[in-house]
Amino acid sequence: MDRYVKRISRDEVERERQSKRPRMRQATLQSLKGVIDVKRVLVLKGRLESPGISEEHILEVLEEIKNGRSLPIQILTDTGIGRAIGPLRKHPNKTIAQISKTLVDNWKQKIQDLPSLLWLNTTEKKQF
Repeated sequence: MDRYVKRISRDEVERERQSKRPRMRQATLQSLKGVIDVKRVLVLKGRLESPGISEEHILEVLEEIKNGRSLPIQILTDTGIGRAIGPLRKHPNKTIAQISKTLVDNWKQKIQDLPSLLWLNTTEKKQF
């Protein structure tokens, strides 16, 4: 039976383990491309609507929304984040007003482009 058993030292076992491919780590849902956490958007909306929020915190939230992934129209309508950002367009702080204006303008442009995208999808289906 000993002729079928391969005897190796512990050092050799460690070298074999280290020589194999590196361990893969499981990806989180938020790290995947195109996945947007609706709960996070609702938390940001809640922070914007909280009374007595400072201008620094407003800027942090707006920057996070601006620098984050592009929000689809479905998430914009479901969360109502636009209703929290809309009044900030008239904020006395010019940077807050400017960032909120650009966000709202980008969202409005996305909604205006939506009917043309729907029209393209219907014409593509008719060609087949």
